[in-house]
Amino acid sequence: MTIIRPNKKSNQPNRFGFFSLIGILLSLVILSVFFYNVNVDLRYLTESFRKDIVRLEAENAELHDAIYQQLDFGNLEAVAKDLGLVRENKPEYLLALQSDQ
Repeated sequence: MTIIRPNKKSNQPNRFGFFSLIGILLSLVILSVFFYNVNVDLRYLTESFRKDIVRLEAENAELHDAIYQQLDFGNLEAVAKDLGLVRENKPEYLLALQSDQ
């Protein structure tokens, strides 16, 4: 009587391949979730930076406006009067600059 026994080693590579494939797929799923979270975080950061840039540009415009108001010719004359400065009609430093050339 002949007894046929299936080769037990032939099933092992199939199981190993199956479990390694499952492991690779699981790691790919985990990596894709990780990269998705990183992408969402970066989008949130860029949007918050855009809002900060808009706010800072508005503050910068207000500061420029304040500087230009302080340096206005009418304001400078008022400051000069408060300090007791007198306008010189014939400034000699202009003549000195012309003679050097």
